[in-house]
Amino acid sequence: MSVFQSPQWLQSIFTWAVISTLTIWTVATSTRVFDPVRERLKAVIGEPGLSLIPSYRFFAPEPARYDFHLLYRTKTEDERVTDWQHCDEFIDFPSQLHWAWNPQLYDTKAMFDYAQSLYEAVKDEKEKDDDAEVTDDVSTSSLQQIDMEDYVVSTPYIALLNYVSHLPGVSDSKEVQYLIVRGSLREEESKPFFLSYFHEV
Repeated sequence: MSVFQSPQWLQSIFTWAVISTLTIWTVATSTRVFDPVRERLKAVIGEPGLSLIPSYRFFAPEPARYDFHLLYRTKTEDERVTDWQHCDEFIDFPSQLHWAWNPQLYDTKAMFDYAQSLYEAVKDEKEKDDDAEVTDDVSTSSLQQIDMEDYVVSTPYIALLNYVSHLPGVSDSKEVQYLIVRGSLREEESKPFFLSYFHEV
């Protein structure tokens, strides 16, 4: 045996140490997203140790507190406006395999990001008005009292408009309009905060 070759028993210990470390790391990473597990880990290894374990939350680093819903309506050739319809593709229906397989979450996340961008823009616009009371409660009648010219050319506005314009049945209409509504589990009613213009399909 070469003087530079480690003993067999030492190699075995090193191998099992690496396997055990990676196994514990994987389990801790997979379960850290659950609040009870996270609190238990924090109590055992402390905040510095907990910060070394990755946290793969979808809305990292903090979970979302609000839901956004996308609705749309159309205008026919005879100027008749239809009722609001909900975009079902953005409703997140949990399933038994939801924790492992949820490809529809990409669409939900994209819509959430666009809606959040428009929400922040609308809120900033209202804060610029010193005479206006800044509040999260936006009535339907005041949805288009802000300057819309800066929004119609923004990526979120165009992306959502493109989405609703290609929904089944919309192409047969003359124009389409969408509405973004925000709500949470703590509130019984959702509140609209952004209403687009009518756009030709």
